[in-house]
Amino acid sequence: MGKGKKKGWKRVPREADENIHDVNLKRHISNLPDEEMFVIDTTALPLEDEKPAELTFKQKAALKHKLCKSALKDEDVDMKDLELKTFPRVAFSSETIKTRSNKLDQASTKYDLWEEDNTKPAESTSNDFEAVGIEHYDKVLQRKRRKAPKATRFVPNIIPAVEIPKEGASYNPTLDSYVAYANQIVQEELKMEKAEKKINKNLPAKNVSNVGPGAEFEDFRSLLNRDEEEDASDDENPISTNVSSKTARTKPKTIKQKKLALLRKIQSLQKDKESMSKKQLQEFSNLKKTLRDVRKEEDEHKAKIAARKQQKVLDSLTKRKKLGRGEFKAYEEPVLLTEELTGNLRQLPSRGNILEERFKSLQKRNILPIAGERKKSNRKTTFKVKFVEKRSVKEVTKGSRVL
Repeated sequence: MGKGKKKGWKRVPREADENIHDVNLKRHISNLPDEEMFVIDTTALPLEDEKPAELTFKQKAALKHKLCKSALKDEDVDMKDLELKTFPRVAFSSETIKTRSNKLDQASTKYDLWEEDNTKPAESTSNDFEAVGIEHYDKVLQRKRRKAPKATRFVPNIIPAVEIPKEGASYNPTLDSYVAYANQIVQEELKMEKAEKKINKNLPAKNVSNVGPGAEFEDFRSLLNRDEEEDASDDENPISTNVSSKTARTKPKTIKQKKLALLRKIQSLQKDKESMSKKQLQEFSNLKKTLRDVRKEEDEHKAKIAARKQQKVLDSLTKRKKLGRGEFKAYEEPVLLTEELTGNLRQLPSRGNILEERFKSLQKRNILPIAGERKKSNRKTTFKVKFVEKRSVKEVTKGSRVL
C-alpha cells in the first residue's frame, strides 16, 4: 500500500467501536430487577438511646446555686428538696456563637476616658482574610514588603507634650501644696534678682569722676615712702649671723667598718627575701579569698556599666539636647498672688500665650532647634600681598647668563 492510502485509513471515524461497550452495559442494567441491583443491609444493630452528657463539678455547683436563688425568690424552700437533674448538653448553632462573640467584642471596646492610659483599644479588622491572602501572595512570589524608615520609629523624647499644672496652681489647693508652689516661684524670682544685681555691679558707677593720672602718681609715691621706712628699720636691727667658715671633714672608713657595713647589707637583703617569700606564701594560702574579691569587683563593675547604659538611655529620652546655637529658656507661666486677685475669677482676663507654650514644648522635647547668633570665626577675611622671588624663577637682568 502507498503512503497516501495508509493516511486515509487513519482518517476513518471509530466512534462506533468506542461507544459499543457503553451501549451494551446500559441495555443489560435496564433489564435487571430492583432486588438484584440494590441490597438492603438488615444485619446493622438498632441505634441505642443516646445518654445525656454528665455535667462537671463546677457546672453542677453553678446550676445548684442558680436553682436555689430562683427558688428562694418565689418562696421559702428547703435546700434538701432541690435535686439536681442531669441535662443534655445543648449544641449552640453558629449564629448564636457569632452573636455572642460580637457582644464580647462590643464589651471589650469600652474603656475609661479618664484613666492615665486613655488609649482607645484597636478595633477588630474585618479584612483578616484579605491580609492572610496578601501574606501568602508575597510568600509565593518571594516579594519583600518595604520597611518603614528608621526616622519614623525614632522617639525624640518621652516628656509629655502638655505638662500637667502643679497641684498648688489649682483653684482650691491644700495649704502644703500652695506653699510649695509659692516657694518655687519665689526662688525663681530671687535668682533673677541676683543675676540683675551682678550685671549692675559690673556696670560703671554714675556721678563719679574717673581716677586721673595724678592720683595714680600720688599712690605710687606713698608706696615708695613706705618701702624706704621699712629698709631703715631693718638697718637699725641687723640679724646676727655666726656661720662657721670651717667645714666638717669626714674621716675615711677602716677595713673593719667596711666589712661590718657589707655584713649588715647582706643581712638586710636576706630579711627582705624572707619577708617576700612569706608574703607570697600568705597570698597563695588566701587565693580563694582573693578570687572571690576579684569576682565581686567584676560583678560590681558590670552592674555599674549596665546602670550607666540605662541612665544614658533615660537621659537621652528625658533630657534636652543641644539643638541649634541658642540657649533654651523655659516658658514662664503667668502667676498672680492672692493680693493681686481682684473680683471674681471668671472676670479675670486670660494670661499667657498658648503658641509660645507649644513652641517651647517642642524645643524642650528635641523636636525644634533653638536659634542663636552665629559664632565669629577667627579666620582672616583680608590677606596681605607678598612677593617672593624664587631662585628657579629669578628676574632676568643685564649681565645675567643662562645656565
